[in-house]
Amino acid sequence: MRRPPEQIYLSEIVRLVDGPLAPFGDAEQLRLLIDQEPTHRSLYQVFLDIRDAAAKILENTTLADLVNPPSGGKHKKRSAKKREPKSSVLPMVVGGSGAKG
Repeated sequence: MRRPPEQIYLSEIVRLVDGPLAPFGDAEQLRLLIDQEPTHRSLYQVFLDIRDAAAKILENTTLADLVNPPSGGKHKKRSAKKREPKSSVLPMVVGGSGAKG
């Protein structure tokens, strides 16, 4: 890893491995469906709300949070302060190849 665990957010890992944070599509796709599909607008809004809730958790949880959880097994509550995303790509060395991301 090129960055310490405190600077690697789960959202970066999920997006790198799986793409969008939710199985329903990315936020932009869902917003378009909400605008273009009035019959199912409410359902798409629920999917967007789920995606946004997952993103909030993943964008504020680091690898360090997983490795060093507080005693008692429960993770600390995240602060309401939203961090600024540094990059949508997680730079890392894969398999010792030295590839840049």
